[in-house]
Parts: sequence; C-alpha cells; structure tokens
Amino acid sequence: MTGGKSILELAPGSPPIRDVEDGAPKTREFNTSRYTSPQILEREKDLIFRKTWIAIARESDVTRPGDCLPIDELDESLVVVHGEDNVVRTFRNSCRHRGTRIFSGPCHLRRIECPYHSWTYHLDGRLIGVPKREGFANLDKQTHGLLSVRTECWGGFVWITFNPDAPPVREYLGALAPQLEPYRLTDMRPLYRRTHVLPCNWKAVLDQATESYHIEAVHSHSIGRVIDTVATFYGLDPHHLQTIPIADYRWRAWLDRLTVPADLHFEPDQVRLFHKYVIFPNTLINVMPYHLTVFRVFPITPDTCRFHYEFHIRQKANLVDRLRGWLTLMASLYILREDFGVLLPFQAGAKAAGNHRIPFHSEEQPLAYFHGVVDRYLEAGTNPN
Repeated sequence: MTGGKSILELAPGSPPIRDVEDGAPKTREFNTSRYTSPQILEREKDLIFRKTWIAIARESDVTRPGDCLPIDELDESLVVVHGEDNVVRTFRNSCRHRGTRIFSGPCHLRRIECPYHSWTYHLDGRLIGVPKREGFANLDKQTHGLLSVRTECWGGFVWITFNPDAPPVREYLGALAPQLEPYRLTDMRPLYRRTHVLPCNWKAVLDQATESYHIEAVHSHSIGRVIDTVATFYGLDPHHLQTIPIADYRWRAWLDRLTVPADLHFEPDQVRLFHKYVIFPNTLINVMPYHLTVFRVFPITPDTCRFHYEFHIRQKANLVDRLRGWLTLMASLYILREDFGVLLPFQAGAKAAGNHRIPFHSEEQPLAYFHGVVDRYLEAGTNPN
C-alpha cells in the first residue's frame, strides 16, 4: 500500500466466478430452496463453516492473561482463553472427565476448574489437577487436556477453523490482508455491540447488506435520499470488496484531519471511499480510517440466524472522534432497522415459493458472486475429486 497506489489497483477488476453465454455474462439464477432447506444448511455447516476460517471474536474481548470468553455457535460450545504466555487459544467447552460444560459466561481466571468434579486445567489447556486421582486406573494427565480448536489472531480478530488442512489466516484472506493492514484494526475498540436472533436464513442478511437494488424502496427515508451511485465491485476469491464514494459534505476535510490518526498513512482512496469487505463465509466489515463496523452471521436453523453487530472506534479516540462515531452509529442503526423490516417478509415469501428460480439484477452482482462461491464449496465437498 505504498508508492501512491490506489487500493483498487490491488484488487482484481473482475470476479473469478462468472457465467458466460454467447461471449457475454449471463444473469445468474439460484433456487429459493437455498434459503429454506435443512439439508442445504447442514451441507453449508459441514462443507463451508467447518472448512474455512471464522472470525469468532475480537482480540479486545480477551485482552489479559486469564480472560475467557465462551462461544456457542455452529452447534459447538467453545471457549476462547488468553493464556499466561499471551497466546490466545480456543478449546471445546467440555471437561475431559464426563464432558461437563465448564464456562457459562465471560470470566477472568488463574486456572480453569470444572464445576462438577473439580478437574483443574492450566490456561494452556493442560490437565493439572484431579481430585482423588488414585481412584482412576492408569489415568494419563498428558492425554486428558482440554480439546483444542485451531486458532489464530489477525487484524484484531480471533479466528478459528475446524479444518486441519486450512492455510494460515493471512493466506486465506489473500488480497484482503495487505489492503486491511494500514487500518491497524487491532487499535479498534467497541463503541456499541448487540446480538440479534433474526427470522431469516443466514445468507439473507449478507444479501441485504451488499446489494443496492433495494435502496430506493427500503431506504427511501434515509440513505436513499443521498446515494445515487452504485458501488464498484471487486472479486477477491472467495471474498469480495465493494467501494463507494462518501458524500463530500462541507466539513468533511476538516473532520478527516481531526479524526484520521496522524501516525497512520492511508492512500487517497482509503480516505475518500467507503470500503465494504465480505470475508467468506459469514463476516462483513465496513472499514474507514476512523471507524469499523462488523457484521457476523451464524446459522441456527434454515429460517433463523444469530446476527452480531459491532461498531468500533479507535482505542484512543478524541472527543471529535467519539462524536463522529456516535453520529455515524445512530445513522447505521436507523438503516439497520429498515433492513430488518424486510427480512421476515423475505423469508416467509421464500418458504411459500417452494423452489423456484431467482434472477439477480446487475446491482445484485455481489449476491451472484457470493452464492456462486457457496455453490462451489458445496460442489467441491460433494465431488472432492
């Protein structure tokens, strides 16, 4: 990101997944069953969520040695632990004696102790204490530590994967990694966080957040009044990026000088353009030099999902930073409420339709791309050779 390069120069100009008919791109179509089928959801869990890297938390959730954060997603009960060696690890939230759930909420501990029979573990997962150990025949503490899940930290996120063959996170992110590094996302701290259970398929939330075709109808009283430009789309297989200019209002340059950290060096496009990254499969971030919005969506059933919304500003934000953050947050929450209002009718309609074809408008290109990636993972898992 040096030498005056635009961030857009680092992104491919066209997506790697596209259908062609008679030498020209054709409209991608998908069946409504992808939003309603229990069988498809189970395949998505097995062939996508268990094969890729998932942003499961922020590093700021476990800042000190001894911080523990339970996570219940994807039919798994896990816990993220910051060890005494400053390594962040993830374990299955289950005692190695009889499987009792150990953690019920965020906490700070020096040792991990099961509430049932007081088996005790070091913060790195090693079994270090067994009451009345003589009652167990040939119990080997070395092989009875907490069950670990592969974990890496990058960009201020804690990432996990259930796939032992997955590449390192930075490699999985591909072109996203060098594009995101100048933002120093590790400095971001939450200004606002909420979790919602939404009455729709998990993919519908990402669809809603990435297409502009609905803006005129759904957001006619908010951003529909000020946005008349379609975002520019870049495929970063399997992820993607959309950029759109931010309104050049009267005080914009003055605000940028006050809120963009002087020790960070951004290319003009990184200040001028709003960047929306979809990190496959279930994370979306809206990133600017002075704030970060995070969507993380996890499936529960075909008709419900858990939606984690976070709005972050920099750790050492000044008064103007915080005021700008709160004003942006209020606008974002209003827009989010408008989006929520159409998710239930969408899901109900998709279910009523049974199984029919959906055509995508040109302004829904991100949806066609994303669903193409989903299908590719499902097909690869079904036909590994």
